[in-house]
Amino acid sequence: MGKTLCLVAAREYLIGMQNIGRFVLKPGFVGHLDELIEDL
Repeated sequence: MGKTLCLVAAREYLIGMQNIGRFVLKPGFVGHLDELIEDL
């Protein structure tokens, strides 16, 4: 459970970072993180 919460928090953080500077993160990275969360 704790591992999932950490990934969700990381995803929220990455989405925030992506909104601030889209050039920093590669497109589709957050979507890939979503897949990892669903696998848990």
